[in-house]
This record gives sequence, structure tokens and C-alpha cells, in this order.
Amino acid sequence: MKKKQILCILALLCLGLITSQNKLNVSKKLYPIIENGLWGYIDSSGKQIIKPKFKSASLFEENLAAVRLNGSYGYIDVTGAFKIHPKFDMAHKFQNGIALVYIDGKPFLINKKGDKLFDHNYSEIKKSSEENIYFVRNKKGKFGLITKSGKKIISPKFTRIGSFSNERLIVHKNKKTGVIDTNGKWIIPLGKYDKIYPFKSGLALVTIPDVKENEDDQAFIDVNDKIQFKIPFDNWRLEYDYEFFNDDVASIKITPSQANNLIISNSEKLPDYAGVINTKGEILFSSKDFKEITPFSNDVAFVENFKNKYSLINVKGEIISSEFTDLVHDTYDIKPEKLFENGIDFVETKDGWGVINTKGEFIKQPREFDFDYSHVSRSGRFLILHQDISIENNSYSYQYGFWDSQNDIVIEPQFFRLEFLQNNDLVYVLNNKEEVGYIDYKGNYIWKHKENKEIKKLNIDYMNRGYFYASSPYKKELAGYGGWGGSNNNFQKNNDVTKLENEKFEVYVDSEIKDIYKKEYNGIKLFVRNNSKDTIFFDAQDSRLDLKIQAKDKKGKWRDIEYSPNSWCGNSYHSLFLPFNHFWEFTIPVYEGEFQTELRAKLSYKKTLEGKEKSMYSNTFKGSINPAQFWRKQTYYSKGLMDPYND
Repeated sequence: MKKKQILCILALLCLGLITSQNKLNVSKKLYPIIENGLWGYIDSSGKQIIKPKFKSASLFEENLAAVRLNGSYGYIDVTGAFKIHPKFDMAHKFQNGIALVYIDGKPFLINKKGDKLFDHNYSEIKKSSEENIYFVRNKKGKFGLITKSGKKIISPKFTRIGSFSNERLIVHKNKKTGVIDTNGKWIIPLGKYDKIYPFKSGLALVTIPDVKENEDDQAFIDVNDKIQFKIPFDNWRLEYDYEFFNDDVASIKITPSQANNLIISNSEKLPDYAGVINTKGEILFSSKDFKEITPFSNDVAFVENFKNKYSLINVKGEIISSEFTDLVHDTYDIKPEKLFENGIDFVETKDGWGVINTKGEFIKQPREFDFDYSHVSRSGRFLILHQDISIENNSYSYQYGFWDSQNDIVIEPQFFRLEFLQNNDLVYVLNNKEEVGYIDYKGNYIWKHKENKEIKKLNIDYMNRGYFYASSPYKKELAGYGGWGGSNNNFQKNNDVTKLENEKFEVYVDSEIKDIYKKEYNGIKLFVRNNSKDTIFFDAQDSRLDLKIQAKDKKGKWRDIEYSPNSWCGNSYHSLFLPFNHFWEFTIPVYEGEFQTELRAKLSYKKTLEGKEKSMYSNTFKGSINPAQFWRKQTYYSKGLMDPYND
């Protein structure tokens, strides 16, 4: 399966373009497919309903799907007819009759007629959890709030903004934190507390500034900023990963008191044990046998004892079912809403994995799986089985299978990716042959992508990620520089000096030399060559040069259409060098789009190892691109624990 098409489908999934379809509004669920580089639709039986003809496509939401016919997006109905004709760089799903779209990189809200709801000067618009409220960001990077009609609730002035909880919003400005309500009214002024955590069960944890020594500096306040209780750190502390309160109770850790205040060694200290408090800070129950307690959900929670066994308890701390050997959740990192989702949860016993209800009763008896797996996760009624393949596979850390607990069907781990599309009948998969497709819950393929071996131009609606990998050999006087990142693209010696202009270091694109880019797209050659009689140095990132293609926009301004990603790992960064009379050779894609323009390459370099970085530009050449290539980055998928990139 071709990686470009894989990434395209994955990006649509994570961006929310491929989402659940509205059962009430859509009589037949349709699924996007790709054939010969074009997108169409099938139904859940695999029958083709809309012939492939789009460059991009999404699932239907509220009877409409966002599709790209050429370079721009519009919306079609379930017959394939355009209801909103293509005119957007990018288009997202409809929610309550409103969709977010982009024109020349600028966001707008539209209705189902395709009309803008209002004009503005914001650089970003994002839906909040409150129905009528949107977050906005201005060109200076400040955040504010508006209604769906564009009316200002509060002007952009915050450096950071959180999410609504209990109709309260935490905001940050000038390194100070405060809280506003849905009308923009101040509930807690900026700077009153050093830290404020989100409200849950009507309470928020705050850190009180300037407290006296040995006094407790953390407290819970209510939605009107009244302190309900302080945290007595000498007695107990909160389990922070549990989001504090849920079902009006919170898990805590209690430090046992030592007899007569004797000084004892760490090995003799009694371990902290778990308990539960109410919204008044009163301990409802605790037990020295309880090591961890998950958040409560549906008035029950899991407790782990010091023998690493699990039980189900009620709000009185009474054990109502035991002993489980494992949970599908990590007790240290579980979101309360994921516990007993739809009234059921997965547990493991000595007999295997089963499903229980909130009474602790097995509604699906435990069963073993006759294959190896590393750990599990959950999606609705499905137990997802993770099999570690990181040792034998350089590109993927896991492959996945699943157990359909409702129908007791097991699909062994064999997919690099699984996507259970909510309220749909099919599962999106990427198999171990790197082929994408849809399977039913029995594991039968409903549709599988047919590989298209035709070489074509690269037609995309996002910025291409940096791909200019190069290497230079180790040199003693440059210890630690060169040869990192595993690139095999070594510099080459120029044997025909007449091809180089004297005393010149240059980047040159030769559109007459044809090649293949990433094994499936038309490409041309780019050369970085040095005849300056000096060694040239480059800041590199895992052997990637800071080299990118630019294009002129409609106003004639040069803008990047490719980007260098960011790595959080210091080991990614190093230096490369290019000596006199040598060159690197690269293949760049031939882009295809609806906008005819000029292109060039931009390269960052240094004259000395510790010198100031400069920019160099190549010759220009003709080409075509799509509008979203100027501004949109795809969602990036980490290849595993050792992948330090997030874009």
C-alpha cells in the first residue's frame, strides 16, 4: 500500500473529517474509498454508491460530506451532487448546521447554504464545549470568545485559554491565571491564585499565594470562588491524575502516622494507602489494604490492593466483586468518563478477559486468547489487543486485533492501525502489508484498496513534511558532527567542474532531469553544490537539511509549501558539512494543483561551524499547487516511543 495514500486516510480520520454519520438524517451510511488516486463512496455492503472522482473526501455528517474536486473543497449530498460548490481551501464537518472552513488560510463559519455567518480578522476559530461559544485567536496570538454569530463575548487578550467545565473557563494573561463564565464575567480575577485547575463536581483546586510557613497552600473552591476546604498535606494528598472529583467524590492517598514520631528508615515506613473524600473534604472511607482507587463512575470504582489484585467497590467502600488480575484501564491515568462506558467494563481474571456490569456481575464470561499480546485497550464493546512488534519492525511498534465481546468474535492482531468509526458498521484498517481497507466486525474485508502503479504528479492539500536527508562523514576536528540520523545520501565529488560556476555555492533545480519521488510520483532533481573553495556548514535535524520548496501566492509573495518538523529530543540536532567541489543530489516532487505559479527552493546554511545562519534561494521554475499547501499541516503519527516528533 502506498504510504502517501495511507497518510491521507489517517489524516482525515484524526482531523475529524471522517466521523460518525447521523443515523437520523442519513438513510444509508456511506464510506469514502480511494481508487486510482480518486475518492468515491461505498455502502456497508461494499457496493459503490458514488463513483470515485474526488481528490479528497470525508464521511457524511448531517447529510453532507466535505470533498475536494480539484484544489478546493465543497459539500455533496448522499447522491454525490454538490450542495455547496467548491470554494474552500479546507472544509470540516457540519455540527448543528454550522461548519468551519478556510479561505486563503483564514477560518470562517458557514451555514448549509455555504454563506459566511460573519466576517472578521481572527487567525483561528475553534468550537468550545458550550453550544453557542467559539474560541478565537487574533494575529498577535491572543485568545478570546465569540458567539456563533460573531458577537464578541470577550475580546482576544489572553495568552492561553482552557476548556469550559461547570460553565467556567480558566484563562491566562501575563503569567497570571483567572476564571470567567460563559458571559465573559470575571469569577476569579487574574493573579488571585497561583494555579487553578478545571472545575469538576462544582469544585476546582487552587494554589493560594503567600501562605505562612507550615500552612496548607492548596484548597478547593466552588464555582463562586468560595473556599470549601484546604488540603491537609500532613494527613492526605489528592490523586491528581484522577481529575480530582467525579460522582462528587475524589480518591486520595493517606500517609500513615508513625508511632511516637520515631525516626525510622525508609524500609520500615508504612506505605501510603488509599481512601475517598466527599466535596466537603471529609474522608468517607479508607483502608490500609487499598493501594490505589480509580475515579468513581456510576457510583462504583476499582480498587487495587498491595498484592496487585483488583476489586469493585461502591461509594461506601464495600467490595462488591473480586478478584480481578487486571483492568483494561491504567489506574494512574484513567479518564472517569471511560470507566463503565455504556454501563460495562472489561476485567481480567485467572480465566481470561470478561465483561462486567456496575454490579460486578459477568455479562460475558472470561475467555482466554490463544495468541500472544502485550496489553489491551477499549473501544465501546471491543477489546483491542496490542501485540508488540517493535523489535522486528522498524516502522511500527504494535499491530492490533480485537475481541467483539457482544458476538464473541476474536480477530487476531494483524493490523498496524484500527479505527472503530462511531455509530458505523465497519472498521477502518491498515494491514501488515500496508494496505488500507474496511472490514466488518467478523474480520471480513468489505473493501480493500487496489494499488495503483501509475506514476503521477503529487496533488495534496497540505504542506509537505521535510524530506531533504543528507550525510557527511565523521571528521576528527568536527567530533560529534556529521553522520547522524541514518541517511545514506552522502555528498558526491563533482568530476566535471565546468558544470559549476566558479567560486559559487548554490542550490539548483533542474526540471529537465526526470526522476521518481517516493516510488510513486513524478519528480525532478535538486542539487546543493559547492564550488566556493570553502567548506559550507548546515544545522541538521536527524540528517534533515533545513531546505524547503516555496511558491508565490496570489499576491506574488513567496511562502513555504513545505516545512521542517520540530523534535523535542536534543539528540536530533547536529551539523553537516559540504566541502569544495562536492554536491548533494535530491529528488523533489512535481506538484499538481489548481493554482499556476512559480516555485523555488530555500536553504539555510553557515559559512563557519559557529557562524550565523543565512538563507539561499534556488532558480525559479513553473508549477502548480493547491491553496491549502501554503498553510495547512497534516496530523502527524508517531512511529513509536523513540519517535521524538510531534508535527
